[in-house]
Amino acid sequence: MKFIYHIFIIYLFIIAQTTFIEKYNIFGIKPNLLLILITSISLFNEKTISTIIGFFIGFVYDIVSSKVIGLNALFFMYMAITYSETSKIIKKNFLINTIYIFIFTFFYNIFNIAVLSMFNIKKFNIRFSISILIECLYNSLINIIFYILNKKIFCLTNNPKLNKKEALF
Repeated sequence: MKFIYHIFIIYLFIIAQTTFIEKYNIFGIKPNLLLILITSISLFNEKTISTIIGFFIGFVYDIVSSKVIGLNALFFMYMAITYSETSKIIKKNFLINTIYIFIFTFFYNIFNIAVLSMFNIKKFNIRFSISILIECLYNSLINIIFYILNKKIFCLTNNPKLNKKEALF
């Protein structure tokens, strides 16, 4: 059942990222829902499952919308491993989770620009640096909502005696 749930959510997020988010961005800046999804999955799953899911999401995203196959797959896999390794710390405080997503969004964009610049696909300019910081904030804010929802769902399904205040933070 959990496997089917993951596949369904991944499918919805990839469709949303490649269609809705691409068309309805704010000032040309779009959040990366797939980064947020990987953090959510990695927090509440074991390292092996998170790594496989991170690679799978990245690979599918590469096939659907990337000019370089494997770039997102490697980064998402690395991010899933890192999140799984530090999940005990991140689960305790949503501020730490928000800082992590900010940092990962920043490095994701820098990594993409560096690799795409090597292949002469994209050139770096000052506008990218501003949009990267705005995207980092954007992802961080969206991630807070997902973090609270996921923690509440995970805690209530695994411990029905837990009160609502403990489930939120």
